[in-house]
Amino acid sequence: MAARRRHALSLAGRSFAFHGVLPTRRARLSAAIVAAGGELFSPPSPPAPSPARVFMITDYWTCAPLPAPPAVECVAVTEFWLREMLRTHEWLEPAQHVFFTPPPATTSPPLSYPEDYDESQGSDVASSECSRLRMLTPFAPANTFKQQVPFWPYYVAYLSAPMRDAQELATVLKSITGMDQRRSLNCLELALDRLSASDRELFFTIVLPELARLVLSLPTLFSQHPEVLGPLALDDSSVAPSASASTPRVRAQSVTFTKREALALVAACFFSVFPSQSRLVTRPAGDDVDVDFPHFAMRSLLTSHPKGGDAQVKAEKLRCVLHYFLRVVPLLAADSDRLDSEVLTLTRVAVALPSAAATRPPTSPQQLLDTLSPASFDGSGELLAMSGVRCESERLIEDLDAHLQVDFANKFAGGGVFGAGCVQEEIRFVLSPELLLACLVFAKLEPHEAFVVHGSERFASYSGYGVSFAFQRDFVDCTPCAALVAPDSPQHPPQRRRQCVVVGIDAVDYGGAQVGRQYAPAPIWRDLVKAAAGFAYPDASSARWPVASGNWGCGVFRGDAELKFVIQWLAASLARRELVYVLFERDQELHAGIRALLRVLESGGAEEPELRRRAPLLLAQFLLGLDEALARRAAALRDAGKRGPRPSVLALARDFLDTQLQGLKRLKLTSPPPPGVQVVGDSSSAAVVEPADGNAKANAPPLAPKSPAGGAKGLQQKAITSFFRKH
Repeated sequence: MAARRRHALSLAGRSFAFHGVLPTRRARLSAAIVAAGGELFSPPSPPAPSPARVFMITDYWTCAPLPAPPAVECVAVTEFWLREMLRTHEWLEPAQHVFFTPPPATTSPPLSYPEDYDESQGSDVASSECSRLRMLTPFAPANTFKQQVPFWPYYVAYLSAPMRDAQELATVLKSITGMDQRRSLNCLELALDRLSASDRELFFTIVLPELARLVLSLPTLFSQHPEVLGPLALDDSSVAPSASASTPRVRAQSVTFTKREALALVAACFFSVFPSQSRLVTRPAGDDVDVDFPHFAMRSLLTSHPKGGDAQVKAEKLRCVLHYFLRVVPLLAADSDRLDSEVLTLTRVAVALPSAAATRPPTSPQQLLDTLSPASFDGSGELLAMSGVRCESERLIEDLDAHLQVDFANKFAGGGVFGAGCVQEEIRFVLSPELLLACLVFAKLEPHEAFVVHGSERFASYSGYGVSFAFQRDFVDCTPCAALVAPDSPQHPPQRRRQCVVVGIDAVDYGGAQVGRQYAPAPIWRDLVKAAAGFAYPDASSARWPVASGNWGCGVFRGDAELKFVIQWLAASLARRELVYVLFERDQELHAGIRALLRVLESGGAEEPELRRRAPLLLAQFLLGLDEALARRAAALRDAGKRGPRPSVLALARDFLDTQLQGLKRLKLTSPPPPGVQVVGDSSSAAVVEPADGNAKANAPPLAPKSPAGGAKGLQQKAITSFFRKH
């Protein structure tokens, strides 16, 4: 049966006029109207009658009042309305869609941009090393609905409307986000209800109008569109750089914002005006790749389904954000210079891995160290040793100043901060809402990448965790600020940055039946690379700060806390940073296991520093062989008709390290090996093996051993197998 033919749209008997439309567009639209049988309005000469109604096609950007011919009803409509009718061949009432009518008239200043505004938004730059992408802003003319209707004139109109109470605020937010006006913003209402009477009055009389003005000032604040940070590329070479190479082992790219700019961006996030930053990027090789970003809008935080059960936790997170606004907005008048001189820096860091090493773990412990060791950063070639460890149970990660504070991140920065999520990362972000800029700036993390935010300020204390999370009280952040190099232009004040560094590293989800996967070399290598990227943050002011971390990825992701400790300890040692491990009362068994492992290192190598420096190599050897050793142990139990739990990783590491160090000491007492020689095997079967590369520095760690039977990997497996058969 043939499809029914659609009738052409008829505009017969309807009159049209134009207001603020450019002549070229007016000519095209006029031709389309006449072709559809419509009439172009012009004031008639008496005694000719006037049409009863004229549809006034109005430009989105015009600020001039709508003309009102006498005795004629003018209906303001948009070009989008006309084009939709021509497309669908149907008459559409202007009230059917918000963009069928122009932005509401306001008494605010007319739409304007600074003289130096770059309308093009610049261009994305995808080099062989990084992707520097231009921020897609809400105020750009290119930010449109269906590539036709610019959003910004509507946002300006909505944000210029009165917001004197929760109901008027809700109306504005629903208009901006396109929510049904009948929908309840129950989470926002709960958060506002929890403000004190004085704070609520301050919010609606001073803070909220100022937040709207800040968002409206975005074109002036960011006349040159800032950058957002896409993935950092892997090394094009097929082999890892040598220990003496001058090529850095990390790559980094950064953007910096003042506190005023950060406040304006978080305000824009609250009003949910920012477009998605995700896009298709063309790489130098000519291929296209999708670059995905987190959302940067609080829309989903404002409301909750009545039966969803997450309204309370969303309200508490919003309460923290409202408190940030209450604290910082008054500074616009009281301490404006501080908001312009204090900055925060967002940095994307990546280990410059060879392409082949990204998916294939090293085959020897020495190759692992060579790939990750930052010895080449300063060309010192300093011999590595395991860093110190302190277990902390009195303070939380966010309480440790002058530390790299580890954020157990999602690969999309912020995780569920704009939803119902409320674990370590989400809590950290709402305590310091300037961290929310990470959701705007950082594209999804690749396995070899981490993100760092340097300079954020904390504003709130809290209680609880997960569904029990609650805003507690105001928090005064006494972290000192350090002066940065003064800018070249004398028009800008000297800049300072708060000495708070938050490092985001994402873990792998081992939920379901995948728990056992984490002991394999590939996942261990992935986590080592990830931690190494975060701990290698190259800023000089924090070059030797300790790492403050804890049970990374050990909650719903079901990571093994003991394994995660060993991985982070080795990564911190490679970065030459002390590891401060934050534990809770429930972690007493883990704490005891860590202490026992540290005692082995202290007793086994304290009087022999050169033996202590073998520990990173031995620990890498242990990690690479862990999965195979566990499999052999499980097979032995099955053969014996027994069953048992998976053995403690810390206990295995302790016994392995003790056996290896004792063997090295025993061999050293009888016949000290020449420089650069590696000893493998347990105390009863130690073997001396020459290094594979005779050109290595004399003071560098020994290179991967070679063997006529099985090579380095065979010796590694033999040593570990021998150990586990006895334990």
